[in-house]
Amino acid sequence: MVIRKNSDALKPIKIEDTINYGDFAFSDSDGEDSAVDIEQEQKELQRIICPLLKQYTNRQKRCLTKSTYKNSYAAELGTDGVHINNQMGARKWKRVQNAQFFMSLTSPDDICYDLSDMVPTITTAFSQLFVDPKKMEQWNNFMAKDEVEQNKIIAKLRARKQNTGIPFGELEIGEDFVIYSNVEPTLDTSDLADVDPKLSNSFRNPAFKGSACFDRINGKLKKALSKSKIPIDFIDSTDNKIRHVFEDDKNAVWIENIQSSQYRLYVHAIAQYNSLQCNTIEENDNKLVEIRNTKPFYIPPYTTLGSFIINRNKRDVCQSRS
Repeated sequence: MVIRKNSDALKPIKIEDTINYGDFAFSDSDGEDSAVDIEQEQKELQRIICPLLKQYTNRQKRCLTKSTYKNSYAAELGTDGVHINNQMGARKWKRVQNAQFFMSLTSPDDICYDLSDMVPTITTAFSQLFVDPKKMEQWNNFMAKDEVEQNKIIAKLRARKQNTGIPFGELEIGEDFVIYSNVEPTLDTSDLADVDPKLSNSFRNPAFKGSACFDRINGKLKKALSKSKIPIDFIDSTDNKIRHVFEDDKNAVWIENIQSSQYRLYVHAIAQYNSLQCNTIEENDNKLVEIRNTKPFYIPPYTTLGSFIINRNKRDVCQSRS
């Protein structure tokens, strides 16, 4: 007969829970720091792994290839703009070798990546206005005056320069007006008595040249003036009449009875050539052409319209023959 011993040490033990000190927060600050660190590590890992796991389409791969080529093309130096690969021909390799040879002759410190050596900065009289607020203020005061006062100031400056021999850029005159450039301004000096008439050609304003005045004529009138047979005598005589009228009185009104519609087109073209306003008025079966000056001044073009057309036709004939 066998008797089983009942010993408590031999009884099986059922393990339900284990003590883990990681489950207990002994300090609030330590728990917060560890949680933040774990979150940052997860974000950093996600940022690194996501691009590797992402599957691009064929179109996206082609776009990435092109952008990578452009970036490498812009960053490469000493290749003469050639993208180096194993399938290049002899000419491209020669270009790369020549570019590398020239790069070897220069120091890396002498290379300007912003092209500043090719486009040097030049401080002009106009740029000085934006650099110095005082000069801009003086210029604004000068531009606020009318044409007569501006011409008087410039005439005094020019007369003082001729008398004293001081360079034009160092002259000063009343009301804080100073000329900062050694280049004399371009203006019409026909009404200035202090200026030598022999020097009037050197002060011509390009806005009153024949080509600039002809560009102000509209397309329909230009087409009429471009024909092979036009009344040059009528155009020249009418232009001289209009010039004399408005040179004597800038506020005058020129009225002429012209029945021919074609000749009225020529008069309109002459008015636009002289920067004048022209209108056609019907009165008692008469066609009156009225020309007025809407500006506070009148400066005639340097050449008449007839002379400009003749010279332009000569140039066109010479170019066609050549």
